[in-house]
Amino acid sequence: MRTALSIAGRISSAGAGIQADIKTMTANGVYARSVIPVLTAQNTTGAEFPALQLDSTFIEVCPDAVKTGTVPSVKLTAGIAEKPPLSEERRK
Repeated sequence: MRTALSIAGRISSAGAGIQADIKTMTANGVYARSVIPVLTAQNTTGAEFPALQLDSTFIEVCPDAVKTGTVPSVKLTAGIAEKPPLSEERRK
């Protein structure tokens, strides 16, 4: 099964953001993974929590695609862009 990673915020109405992405991916037969960069648990020192989410996601299952939504800062955007895709050997 193909996998896709959504990097998006959580929208309470579920009409957009991570919930909508997961619904769309699932409806299209894609296994949905997620990283939510907009969390109240974040602090003012940066993007450590979302970076940890990305690391744990890429270690377990390397996505075939990545979709981004709300990313609240330039620092976090740069951190996402720096994450290299895994080699084919690690994907197996």
